[in-house]
Amino acid sequence: IGTDRYGSTIASIDRIFKQKTIKDDDQSGDATLIYPFIYAPAPYRTTRYLAKFDERSTLSETSETHPRGLAVTNVLFSADEVLLNRMEAYTMLKRYEEAIRDLKTYTLYKFGYEPAVLNDRYTQGSTSRYESYAPFYGLTVKQLPMIHTILHLRQMEFFEEGLRWFDIRRFNIEVTRSSRSSFYRPLKKNDPRQLLQLPEEAIAAGLPANPREGVNHLIHH
Repeated sequence: IGTDRYGSTIASIDRIFKQKTIKDDDQSGDATLIYPFIYAPAPYRTTRYLAKFDERSTLSETSETHPRGLAVTNVLFSADEVLLNRMEAYTMLKRYEEAIRDLKTYTLYKFGYEPAVLNDRYTQGSTSRYESYAPFYGLTVKQLPMIHTILHLRQMEFFEEGLRWFDIRRFNIEVTRSSRSSFYRPLKKNDPRQLLQLPEEAIAAGLPANPREGVNHLIHH
């Protein structure tokens, strides 16, 4: 059982949600997209709390604040995810106009906001983040700004849902945490820990275990 968990803090929430994902041409309406996502009622006023799913009491005599039975609207596959997946697919196929159209649809219907940005601005940007993403199928400088925007939207949209790992794995993203543990090691590019380990039963049956730097000697075949 892991003892070094990484929960949300005000600093980590602000780092994710207060980035300027999309910049208007005149910079008067930069979209940080924090307010549509953040919800912090009592007793969570001293921290950040994200209401991901609606909670509904299953018993009419109980109150919504103290339900005895609880039904949660946990959506496993949403239209939001489909649209974000298609944006990324269009971008990787270099069909930028279609990707941008999906992006504008996403922001308009989700937030009632359509960034006043010329389409060609979505494929122009600094190469400073180019080394941050390293998918095995390659990435062009023109694709980079759109991919950066889409991955940021995905990070906000799927916050605390566990889907970020697929983006980390797909684009070979480094992850560094603040930890006091002497055993902590940042996740580097091409880190063998990006691959989930095979079940012990499969390893015992003869399948080679996925490599783990420095710990393979602990795996028995």
